[in-house]
Amino acid sequence: MPQPQTNLKVETITLTTEVTDSGDKCVNRHPRRISKRRSEIDVIRVSNANPIGSNDSIRITVDPTEAGQLFDPVPPANKTLAPGESIDWTIRAVMTPPAGMKFRTDPDTCKGSDQDDITIGC
Repeated sequence: MPQPQTNLKVETITLTTEVTDSGDKCVNRHPRRISKRRSEIDVIRVSNANPIGSNDSIRITVDPTEAGQLFDPVPPANKTLAPGESIDWTIRAVMTPPAGMKFRTDPDTCKGSDQDDITIGC
């Protein structure tokens, strides 16, 4: 039986839902982007930091082809995170950097765009 890996280098993107001035909901990301060398990171953790019981779930959408260049196993194309829930994406052991991937959220991001949210370089 495989043993869990220890000492993994994890970077977390924290997602929280906010209400705009117009009353619509949007997702704030912290940090908005992750750009690291492959030697500096093993796992990207995406976390819904909304309070448990708030009903503020956040749906994450990725392009499996794009995600497959960075992660193994490839993340699901769609994943809804309940408040307090997170998902870990493991960086491929062997890859050809630099590689980038964007992901969308529903509700949409409050600021910026979804262009190369995660970039892994040499």
